[in-house]
Amino acid sequence: DLIGEQRFLTTTLAGRASQARLFVGKLPSDDPLGEPVPVDDPVLQGLLDAIGRAATGRAQLVLRMVMNYFIAGEGYLVGFPPSLIAKVRGEDVSSLPAPADALITELEWRTLSIDEFNYKTEKTVEVKLAESGGKAIEVNVDEIYPIRSWRSHPQKAWQADSPTRSSLPVLRELVGLTMAIGAQTDSRLAGAGVFIVPDSARKAMLRAMGEPETSPEDPIADALLDAMSTAIENRSSAASFTPIVLTVPDESADKFEHITFSSAFDKEMRPLREESIRRMALGQDAPPELLLGVGGMNHWGAWLVREDVVTTHLEPPLALFCDSVTTQYLRPIMRTLGYSDAEIDDTVIWYDVSHMIVRPNRGTDAQAVYDKGELSGEALRRDNGFDENDAPAVIGVPDPAVDMAFQLVTAAPSLMQVPGLPAIVEQIRAIQSG
Repeated sequence: DLIGEQRFLTTTLAGRASQARLFVGKLPSDDPLGEPVPVDDPVLQGLLDAIGRAATGRAQLVLRMVMNYFIAGEGYLVGFPPSLIAKVRGEDVSSLPAPADALITELEWRTLSIDEFNYKTEKTVEVKLAESGGKAIEVNVDEIYPIRSWRSHPQKAWQADSPTRSSLPVLRELVGLTMAIGAQTDSRLAGAGVFIVPDSARKAMLRAMGEPETSPEDPIADALLDAMSTAIENRSSAASFTPIVLTVPDESADKFEHITFSSAFDKEMRPLREESIRRMALGQDAPPELLLGVGGMNHWGAWLVREDVVTTHLEPPLALFCDSVTTQYLRPIMRTLGYSDAEIDDTVIWYDVSHMIVRPNRGTDAQAVYDKGELSGEALRRDNGFDENDAPAVIGVPDPAVDMAFQLVTAAPSLMQVPGLPAIVEQIRAIQSG
């Protein structure tokens, strides 16, 4: 809430991670480290689709969860029965099933922070929902489906860990410096100081104006304020830029003097803040260049499509989210539905980030592989930024005889003249027909 740089890193990485595609996959039996392969099981796919109702809804759940990984290190993915949500909204619940009778596929899912979900007892939790305006609601834990997901602390596994946790001293320092700079900016006293004016100068000014020396007026202060007000446009008052004028006896000050209240530390605050921002950037689970910039690649969008950034900074929180949903949601339900232990152990909810990575030479490499006959046209189009809508139209059913005739003519161009392509096609068809 106080450091924009921290919010930028958090929302940028979480927003990018939410663009991953989730699917139900099966672990390859021949390669323990291989990527899961999507399964064609409508029941399992339906369990995943129930979370968030659609891909866009799941993206919002992932977005908020990754943000909580980044800040608090943990969060809760909670499924609520429709009747409970409707009751919080003040809607009629008579036509809805009781919370205990709601189907798992009917639950409405929310990502909640540790401030929004707290266990009161073993059977009671206190939740704060957007629908309730943040008002705490006590719910029976058996009526909801809570999934805790956390980044395990390396020393105390039951505690959550996050890059923000280890950066707290730097963040406090950054908040303090920012507030100090703001206070310095807002303070008239620190900004303008005191302007010492000998009393004889004020009296001389009064005599020149034809006013008695005993007059309470201070023409020097008035003239200074008028001059500053004229010079500073679009300001309702120039008082914040004008020093306080103190007229003192001549024995106290025999000349004009401007005294400021700035200190040597004032000049160091901004460099210190820049150093704190740099330390913060280095302490986050994010490429420091995303915040600091480097060379000619200082635009954040250029970093978010790099394969090393996706692999190092986006895949770990996605893997954590998928593992939590797999172990606390998918597999328990599969066991209830009667799947075998082998099927349960091999099935996971996983992610696909291939569409989020841009490889500079991928299009050229794909063309070279395609020319060698080792890549499909669909893959070639994908790697060059096209989709299947850009595929050439297919007229009629492909004729194997025509394809073979073209291969023959390509190998021996003289066949194009004698006996000619139509004759070759007819001969091939005759051979194929016996």
